[in-house]
Amino acid sequence: MAYPIGEPSVELPGGGWDGMTPEGLQRAIGQSYMNAGIIPGNRSATKITGTTGWSYKIPACAVFMWKSLASRRGLIVPLEAETVPVSAPSGGAARTDTIYVDLGGTVRVAEGASTAPGGTVVLDRMNIPAGATNTQGATSNWDQVYAIPTGASLGRLAYWDGTGTTQWTETDPTTRFTARFTLPTDRIVRLEQIATLTTPDSATNLPHYAAFTYKIDGNAWVKRAYFQADPTRQTRTVSMSLELPAGPHTVEVQTHIRSFNGSHSGIDKIYVTESWDSALAFSLWDAGVAV
Repeated sequence: MAYPIGEPSVELPGGGWDGMTPEGLQRAIGQSYMNAGIIPGNRSATKITGTTGWSYKIPACAVFMWKSLASRRGLIVPLEAETVPVSAPSGGAARTDTIYVDLGGTVRVAEGASTAPGGTVVLDRMNIPAGATNTQGATSNWDQVYAIPTGASLGRLAYWDGTGTTQWTETDPTTRFTARFTLPTDRIVRLEQIATLTTPDSATNLPHYAAFTYKIDGNAWVKRAYFQADPTRQTRTVSMSLELPAGPHTVEVQTHIRSFNGSHSGIDKIYVTESWDSALAFSLWDAGVAV
């Protein structure tokens, strides 16, 4: 039978004990997280770094991993700061090392490998450049995967601040922003755009429009929003959402201008941020797990 966590074990008449089992505790931990990964904390402090020798410095942190994904039983593994030795690359060649934690709580390095064994949690993937004499110049090539508490949001995934932009005259789509982001599970993401647009007082063929095109994973998902611009200086916003699978993704924001009649004729320019504090920003938010 199930036994509540926090209740004391009970001695049975025959001398045995009834109480919490490891499997019950693992199930309670497993239901608390959506995916295996590094438990979020101070993200800047959980980065692995090289040293002046052949080793990697592992920061103190904790990871969540699956004991059995099928039955949703999990483990929390606390890690103390340590230095893990590695061998020098053969012949001074470049090499990729994957640093991971196994089910026993041991930090290991898969030298020359870009993946780790199944059932483990990757802490980082480091690229050692050719001719290196130590790991100090090794750089990370890993989209860190964080263990997300059940029901929690990942927060803001990407952000573009258009401060400093003065005017647009491009009549063909021009890329303004690109970013890469990683989802640990199937998720709903939300795009938000705010823009303050205006035109010269002498502009003709009004109103003008700035067309914002949003692309996820190239042309896999494409939407366009039109923001009106005229001499009155208007601030407008748009929001839209979509479902994405777990894994790495890209987002791209493009803009171009056009006139009310759909052509590009008669357009002078669109002022994007006429003053230093005018609003122009794009945000990509995690809106929760896809169910």
